[in-house]
Amino acid sequence: MSNSLDDVRRKRLERLTGTASNSPVLSNLGSFGSTSVRAPITDSCTATSNLIRPENTFVGLKSQSPPICESPLGNSQSNSLPGNLVAVNNDNLDYRTFQNAVLRIFYVDLVSGEVIASSPRPLSFPEDTLHNFFRTCSVYLELDDRAPPTAYFREAISSIVIKAIHSILATLSRHRGREILAPETILTKYFISCIARLCHERKHVKGICFETLFDIIGDFLTSYLSFVSRGAFSFSSGLYTQCESSELQSESCQSPLLFLLIDSLHSNSSVIDSTCALIGDKPEKSDCLLPHLNYADISAAFEELGLRLLREADFESGPVPLVMSQLLYDLRSKVRDTSIDDKNLMDYLLCLEYLSSVVVQGNKRPIANLIVRLSNWSSSTSDLDNGRGKAIERLTFLGPFLAPSLFADDDTSVAIHSFPNGESSDTEVQANQQGLRFLLDMIWAKQLTIVKNLLVPMATRSHTLSFLSDALRLNAIRGQIHFEEGLLAREGFMLNLSVVFLRLCAPVNQVQVGTLYLFSPHCRLLVEGKTRIDGSEQSLTAFTNDLSGRFENAPSFSTECFYLTAWALHLGFVSSIRKYRRRQRVISDLDRSIRKLDQTLKHAVANGYPEDHIHRLERMLKQAKQELSCQQRARFCSETILMHVNLLQSVSRYYGSLCQFLMRLAECDPVTCVSASQTTPKLFAFLPEFFVEDIADFLLFIVGHFSSAVGSVIDAQSFPALASFLLFVICHSSFIRNPYLVSKFVEILSFWNPMRSGSRNSYNDLVKVHPLANTHLVNALIQFYVNIESTGASSEFYDKFSIRFNISVIFISLWKEGFLKPRFLQEANGNPMLFTKFTNRMINDMSFLLEEALDGLKKVKELQALETDNNRSNRLTRQQQMSSANELATYERQVRSYLTLANQTVNLLFNLTTEIKEPFLRPEIVRKLAAMLDFNLVQLCGPRCKNLKVRNPESYGWEPKRLLSRIIAIYTHLDTDDDRFATSIADDERSYSPELFTATQELVARHGIQSPEKLAQFSALSEKVKRLRAEKSQAEINYGDAPAEFCDTLMNTLMSDPVMLPGSRSIVDRSTIIMHLLNSETDPFNRQPLSEADLIPLPELKQQIAMWKKTKEDEFHTSRQTDEATPQ
Repeated sequence: MSNSLDDVRRKRLERLTGTASNSPVLSNLGSFGSTSVRAPITDSCTATSNLIRPENTFVGLKSQSPPICESPLGNSQSNSLPGNLVAVNNDNLDYRTFQNAVLRIFYVDLVSGEVIASSPRPLSFPEDTLHNFFRTCSVYLELDDRAPPTAYFREAISSIVIKAIHSILATLSRHRGREILAPETILTKYFISCIARLCHERKHVKGICFETLFDIIGDFLTSYLSFVSRGAFSFSSGLYTQCESSELQSESCQSPLLFLLIDSLHSNSSVIDSTCALIGDKPEKSDCLLPHLNYADISAAFEELGLRLLREADFESGPVPLVMSQLLYDLRSKVRDTSIDDKNLMDYLLCLEYLSSVVVQGNKRPIANLIVRLSNWSSSTSDLDNGRGKAIERLTFLGPFLAPSLFADDDTSVAIHSFPNGESSDTEVQANQQGLRFLLDMIWAKQLTIVKNLLVPMATRSHTLSFLSDALRLNAIRGQIHFEEGLLAREGFMLNLSVVFLRLCAPVNQVQVGTLYLFSPHCRLLVEGKTRIDGSEQSLTAFTNDLSGRFENAPSFSTECFYLTAWALHLGFVSSIRKYRRRQRVISDLDRSIRKLDQTLKHAVANGYPEDHIHRLERMLKQAKQELSCQQRARFCSETILMHVNLLQSVSRYYGSLCQFLMRLAECDPVTCVSASQTTPKLFAFLPEFFVEDIADFLLFIVGHFSSAVGSVIDAQSFPALASFLLFVICHSSFIRNPYLVSKFVEILSFWNPMRSGSRNSYNDLVKVHPLANTHLVNALIQFYVNIESTGASSEFYDKFSIRFNISVIFISLWKEGFLKPRFLQEANGNPMLFTKFTNRMINDMSFLLEEALDGLKKVKELQALETDNNRSNRLTRQQQMSSANELATYERQVRSYLTLANQTVNLLFNLTTEIKEPFLRPEIVRKLAAMLDFNLVQLCGPRCKNLKVRNPESYGWEPKRLLSRIIAIYTHLDTDDDRFATSIADDERSYSPELFTATQELVARHGIQSPEKLAQFSALSEKVKRLRAEKSQAEINYGDAPAEFCDTLMNTLMSDPVMLPGSRSIVDRSTIIMHLLNSETDPFNRQPLSEADLIPLPELKQQIAMWKKTKEDEFHTSRQTDEATPQ
């Protein structure tokens, strides 16, 4: 490089620094120096090179600090100093120490064995620079209490810094054409190294006067670092000629300080290497560190910057805030556009983790404090007003750091890269999922540390909590079933937020959580308008008003964290579970559509349909398969997250703690789990419903996907609390207004049952031995079985069957195991009215379900016959054929559902009637039960039973032999010595006939459906019923001319026990109204509430009816005797 080119660059640097002399960044920095100063790097500066000479040549980053230079004044050779350098007393060791410290701070070695081999010597400073500098130091150190001459010192330091910049830039120019780095990158490296060494020297060189000098040096370094970060030395700054800018072969580094930080953290972090091994590509180390600039510990540099940040008067435009703000903005910009499988993501998270953890002066975190003061720390007021949840993810500072997502809807590249084939084998899918889960764990750990670093200082805690709560508030509608995802934060952001809260809340003990937080003016949860567990808005308002004045102190962090975690899980994890279930239904529908399209296509080809029609079917089939593949990949991604054992165990631990908290609000005894209150405690009643429902949804997700391995995903210490709360909800269903919420816990209990899960588990055993199960479970389930008849929902008629199915599963299991069988017997004998209602509901369901299932089977047989009859099907149009196929699929689906529910109800009736008789033989029950059994016997054994024979009956759960066996057994179970059941069969005019029972016996015997003992019992019952029917026909009395006042108003039949209904004043027979009350506790004439206790007996009318019947009976017997006496 020629001297003329050095002069050009020197002048431009002088002009550049002179132009910026009035800026706050470079205030009081001094000028470049006079034009008489010769070039900093020349081949003839041998004298000055001896002044600052390292003992060794430094190459790369092998040495973390330069050796201590020999002081030119501290040895025997120092008397012959160059120029007019003023010597100082050799005894002044403090001065020599400070001098060496300053030389070490600004040290730079440009000697290299590879890149800059042509530079034979390290950077050296001219004589006048050293003369001015040391003279200033000498004068300053000789002063006592007088004001220090900082202007001289500043000028000396300014000259040194500027000449160092010039030397580095000149070296770059000397090696143009090589692949070297951008000047701003190298200068950033140099100044950070200087700041790091300044921090090191400050700790070892003590003295009040030195502190001031060190502060001045720090001012210069941070100001120039700010200048560099703003692009003052970039290729586009005007500092270089056009020829130089074009010839320097270097990439411009947009964020030199960021990549410097990344490189430093790389060398000290095993997390990066683990991530790279996982992703399969080791990241390229940020080569932005010039190996020839000595590098000191970067933590020292940021510690020094942190100290200066604390003392910065101008927090908005001071040099240190500007440097750090630019670094943070650059970091956020990088991570915002980074995918979760990008090898750089962990670098960026690690950087923010480090920056937010920088601690100075004990426990102060200046960079964390700067982060929460950034202009984009929180969402804008307009976003809050408009409820745009997406803004807090995309526009705020912390949002992008919480946004990395594995969900396919958030980032399709992850699904395509990790699961390229939607039909991958289970082994391949699980292997990929395991690797992604390992990556997730590391990301979640970094996110947690970042948030904790911002929560630890009191100065930043409120800002951080506000940001986190704003993120939840702006996305509150995620708690709804349907919402517009485009306006909200993405699914991954919300789930990451859930994980952060989960781990923050892990050490919180629910005993320390305040119970009145939701009613406090400090509450951060958006609970207005939320459905409460069991309270109206009016009662909630009154309760809240009564609590006014009790919230003087702000809530503790533990309290806020505990409640916010429940809300975060509701909007994040639980919302993702619901979306996953919807996707499963979509996949199921697509799979069914593909099978149907495939069958239709084959049929069209076989029957010679037009080519355009066939091509259309082929396109539809191809599109459906592509969509199925996309949905499968999305499902794999969702399962990677939602079925991650570490996550599920964390969720179970929190929900276990929440269960304990909810039971505390419900005033439950800690041992028996029975509430001390007869009505719903207000603190429990006014909780948002999602506090309870989310626990149910989580447990349903677990039992639905880990039925045989629940212990691997639910924390063992949390399960007792979860089981206790499950039983508490079922046994205190009156505390919860929504019956469907209670039904979810019933479903969970049924899934834990070995009959359904297919394996025995310790959790089911724990439930059975629970004190609440022993005392209240059977009664509560019977009561719920009865009450679920009416829920107020439009779908209540069909909902009740699935709910009762789950209860039946539990009952049959408890009955078979015999552990709680005494409780059933106790309910049947001690609470006859409730048990009678229960049996009535059971008989009603069995009657409806079997009738619908058998009618459906007949329709299925008819449509199957049409499908196989080519003559008939060929006469149908394509539209008719498709309609017939759709109708068949609909009936098959309905039959499958009805038979599943009906078989379970028949099994329950079969088991209960083995030992419980009386409730089934009550007058209001026995006739209905006998008629229902007779009707189904006609369907199974009557002349049209062949209409129930269909193809593949097992696919519908259709087992006619098993069903007939159960019905025959029920007949025999209820055949008692008092003949009440047999008499009711004989009274059945609609279905019973002796021929029916005879045909049934022959069918059962022929196919070996029942054991000989049971068959003999049924034959005996058949003979008994036949005899009773004959006796009845002979002794039948005609009451058809009964007076109108003796007839039931509702049924128009002769009454035997008349009663008056208090509301409508109508008179009906007791058996009639009791039968009605079993189904609906209302007055049938005006729908007003009515119970058996409200009925008004009419003893006088009852006596009149009895006397009239006695008269009719006497007349009948007299007439019969006369007929018998009359000769034929």
